[in-house]
Amino acid sequence: MDITCIDTQTFEQMLSKVELLSDRFNRLVSPPKSKELEKWLNSQDVCSILRISLRTLQTLRSNGRLSYSQIGGKIYYCQKNVIKLIGDRQVGKQLSLNFEE
Repeated sequence: MDITCIDTQTFEQMLSKVELLSDRFNRLVSPPKSKELEKWLNSQDVCSILRISLRTLQTLRSNGRLSYSQIGGKIYYCQKNVIKLIGDRQVGKQLSLNFEE
């Protein structure tokens, strides 16, 4: 077993860098506290909530009225964007909110 001696100043510098590294690591692995994960809906969910057809949903996407993300061949919609669309009077006053929490 080898014993290595270092001076106090060097030890404190090493300790400071280890603490900094530990803080950065903890920030990376811990979930953000101020943001909640957003709920994503598929096309069927959105059609059911808005009471529209898949073709109408496609038109809303094409016109830029409803933003979406595509992963592979599936399209997903952020729940808050669907809620915002419901509040938009230009879509139609007959749309209602049917979210199940």
